[in-house]
Amino acid sequence: MEHEPVNEQQHTQAEQPKRPAAITVICIVGFIGFAISISTIFSDIVEDGGWYPNYLGLCALIGFACLVGIWQMKKWAVFAYTAFAVLNQILVFIIMGIGWWNITGLIVPAIVIAVALAHVKKMSGPENSWMMGSLGGIVPVILIYFFVVQPGVETYSQHTSELEQRLMELEEKDDEGNDDGNTDNFLAAAMSLREIAQQANEAAPMMVDSETRLDGAEVLPNTTIQYNYTLVNVTKTEVDTVDVKRKLEPDLTNTIRTHPGAQVFHDHKATVIYRYHDKNDTYVFNITITPEMYSLLNMPVHSEN
Repeated sequence: MEHEPVNEQQHTQAEQPKRPAAITVICIVGFIGFAISISTIFSDIVEDGGWYPNYLGLCALIGFACLVGIWQMKKWAVFAYTAFAVLNQILVFIIMGIGWWNITGLIVPAIVIAVALAHVKKMSGPENSWMMGSLGGIVPVILIYFFVVQPGVETYSQHTSELEQRLMELEEKDDEGNDDGNTDNFLAAAMSLREIAQQANEAAPMMVDSETRLDGAEVLPNTTIQYNYTLVNVTKTEVDTVDVKRKLEPDLTNTIRTHPGAQVFHDHKATVIYRYHDKNDTYVFNITITPEMYSLLNMPVHSEN
């Protein structure tokens, strides 16, 4: 009797491990999370986020690649995801100096890792999959840190250092009675904003209302002051940034226009940034009020007789 030829596709399917329902569920949830992350990068949630959008995008892509491997029941993907998730949390907590952990950012990877490791023996791959996968998870974190995070943090620190250096130079020039015409104005603006920021930092943390906490303020280059707030009861996924910004921006602009304490902003044509984080200290959005915005509102209305 002649043997019928074995269908190559059927043979491949027979060798492919069957994917458990739990793996299917965590991968689908992960794919949805990836789509949300990518959409977030191109939204105003990460407006003025500096290096953060690049960091978020690269992390999302690496996580997606690992999830595809887990979906295909590959051992290397489990170890790569585990190594990447653990080392990335260490990066966030220690190396970046943030000093906090996002609970949501811990729970989701922990569930994925637990479910994937529970079924790793059913997956296909060579014996050294753990080594290949671990390297595949560790190397990207190292590259992200050295080429994305560290340059971004250094740039921000450099801007702050340049401002402080400029202040010192102007103060020395002012003490010598030798200014160049713009020195007095720049120095007065910088000193005034620094004094306001210091007052805010001394008062912080302070609840502005039941939803918002003032965490402090900082002086930025180009006659700019930034107030840092936390939305204490919500996460960024619960915030409709378009609607919130639409409501807040006119109120904040009007406050600068009318509040006596904000006269210093008018005097020096300062830009005021309101930066908001959610209850997990994740960046949500910025509202920037420029001199043109509050100056136009402050223009007198002439009536015709």
